[in-house]
Parts: sequence; C-alpha cells; structure tokens
Amino acid sequence: MVISILGILAAVVTMSMVGLTNLAHANANDAERHTVQIALDTMATKDEIPLSSVCPPTGGATTDMTTFPSSAHALSPKYLRQGQTAKSYTCTGEGLVVQS
Repeated sequence: MVISILGILAAVVTMSMVGLTNLAHANANDAERHTVQIALDTMATKDEIPLSSVCPPTGGATTDMTTFPSSAHALSPKYLRQGQTAKSYTCTGEGLVVQS
C-alpha cells in the first residue's frame, strides 16, 4: 500500500518536472534571442548602420556570433560576451533577429 502511494507521488512529481523543464528551456531560448536582438540593435545604433543594411540578404543561420550578422559587423566580442549561442540565428532585412 505504501509503495503504491509512493509510486503515484513519484509519477506526479516526474510529470510536473517535465513540464517545468520544458518551460525553462522555452524561456531560456526566448531570453537568448532577446539578448542577440538587443546586441544587434546596439551595434547598429552605435555604429550608425541602418537596420535595413545590417543583415546580409544571403546570410544563413549560425550560432557563431563572431560572424553574425556579417564578418564586417560581428556581435562578439564587443556586444556579446560569448562567441557561440545555443540556438542558430538569422536576421531579416528589417534587422529582426530570428531564432531557428
């Protein structure tokens, strides 16, 4: 009887932890995209580059911030501390960072 109750409690706790873990990953991904967007906006503003010309039209998705959005205008190390991100990013012609 006690073992059955412990088994049910373990199942409930495990399912709750899975949901919390998924939510934590989603929040971390959103935070990283937001950080990259702020870095891109800061770079464009500081260097007086129009957002429409910051992102190259043929740029592919990358995790390498030492070449994002282009090798001429990289976010790392000046605007981001890490050279690599967990997710891959591209940006639109309007300067909007897109996570892939």
